[in-house]
Amino acid sequence: MKQPWQGEVNEQHYSHFSPKTQDLFPHWQAREITSLLAPPAPSPPWLIQQVVQGQEEPAPPLEQLTATEKTKLASFRLAKRRHEWLAGRLAAKAAVCQIAPPLSPAQVEISTSERGRPRARLPQGRTMAVSISHSGGLAVGLASPAGEAGIDIQELVPALIRIRGRFVHHDEERLLAQLAPPDEPLAALGLLWSAKEALRKQLEIWPLLGFLEARLSRVAWQGSIASLTFTPKPGQRTLPSQLPQVQACQLGNFTLAATIP
Repeated sequence: MKQPWQGEVNEQHYSHFSPKTQDLFPHWQAREITSLLAPPAPSPPWLIQQVVQGQEEPAPPLEQLTATEKTKLASFRLAKRRHEWLAGRLAAKAAVCQIAPPLSPAQVEISTSERGRPRARLPQGRTMAVSISHSGGLAVGLASPAGEAGIDIQELVPALIRIRGRFVHHDEERLLAQLAPPDEPLAALGLLWSAKEALRKQLEIWPLLGFLEARLSRVAWQGSIASLTFTPKPGQRTLPSQLPQVQACQLGNFTLAATIP
């Protein structure tokens, strides 16, 4: 019998959302995760992942960008940064378009606030909350019409072990065993990192919530999805008395976490 952390993502969770995008940008694969982390809802958020493939730098689908976004894309000197920025914007745009049809990506502009929070700007002055993350060649975007949301994807790399003291409090150590078996420390650390990053992105507090300000207090599994409950650490500044619950899972060599209103 499989343990929760051994669950695999069934291919039915994925589908190509835009053959046109595939034709314009063949080095990228676009897939949607429609119900992996979010419960059924009248207007669920959509998670889109853009996958970078191949060594050659692909020609970007400029027709999906606004004039401001084209200028921003051209300002990046490093190809890696261009890939990450573009993948995140395409993911967020596609997520918004799934919720607010019949919009096209070019009608949606992803801007950022002075504090780096992304926001989707739609025609007629409308806006929508979005969240973006990228790691290890993958980028994900989440759109939430109900309010601020957070998403994070994390490649399971050894660096997580080296920096564990920066995001794992000693009170959380006993709960790591509920996230993954002891011989898979990267999986447990990745799930915790992704969950805390998603939480930091959703909460509208500044400075951002510290990794050690949110303490994991409960883990509940439903299939291959973990629900993580956090409590705020008493400290010098006032934090919300209750923190949003985070849904997280492992996707191959990545962990993915999201929290929505």
